[in-house]
Amino acid sequence: MVEYQSINISWMGKHSMSMYKSGLFDGKTAFVTGAGQGIGQEIATTLAELGADVAVNDIYEERAEETVQLVQEEGSEAIKLLGDVSQEAEVEQMISKVEEELGTPQLVVNNAGANSASPLTELSVDEWDKVMAVNTTSTFLVSRTVAKSLAENDEEGSIVNLSSVAGLVPQPGAGAYTPSKASIIKLTQQMAIEWAEFGIRVNAVCPGMIWTPATDNLYTDDDLLNKRRSLVPIGEIGEPSDVAESVVYLLSPTNGYTTGEILSVDGGLQCAPPEVPGKAEHE
Repeated sequence: MVEYQSINISWMGKHSMSMYKSGLFDGKTAFVTGAGQGIGQEIATTLAELGADVAVNDIYEERAEETVQLVQEEGSEAIKLLGDVSQEAEVEQMISKVEEELGTPQLVVNNAGANSASPLTELSVDEWDKVMAVNTTSTFLVSRTVAKSLAENDEEGSIVNLSSVAGLVPQPGAGAYTPSKASIIKLTQQMAIEWAEFGIRVNAVCPGMIWTPATDNLYTDDDLLNKRRSLVPIGEIGEPSDVAESVVYLLSPTNGYTTGEILSVDGGLQCAPPEVPGKAEHE
């Protein structure tokens, strides 16, 4: 890959104030999966900052409680939903609880995810199934359950699914991660065309290299950090707020004509030209 010079921006820190107008989501209920840390937590707190009440899902109780507290500190209501969003019965139970306590969620962010790093020839069926279930099946189950509820109640809604640049550009050794994220893109577009008649918009975000607690080991090594920075045209690793602001853009009622959109948030990573050996001679 062509190397790019870092622009020396410090990205790491706590929740950043949104650029969007306060009150944008007043009266709305949001359901965010995998919201216990990193990108999911930043999305949940940003939606709360903009007025939404938030149902916080995670499989880890301590993480979910931390996000609930952060949402409440923004002045919004929050509930904790511990459960596996790849399991149909658990999803239905969680959505029912949201409806009982906060109302039908009009804003949904499918952020829960799992990763694997393995050549396909060494990937077990169990690992394939796990990653596809957490990344793709959960997106289908949560979205379908909420969409049915919204349609039955004649309410409009907006869904954003978290894919990845890996879903656009295959990465060797990524195991089931790349196929799962690619399937989210096409699932998003199918949802968009099927549910448009109900006033439900569905879009996806494809983050590139983002510095989160889950990826911290990649960026605490200065040499590795600089090598990764050099691959990004913007010259830096992204932070969770970059993704959260893009999610807000797609969820926003002011963006009501956008559906089926696949938005890359990657500092130009996916369109950076590869380093091609050799130079052509010109007369």
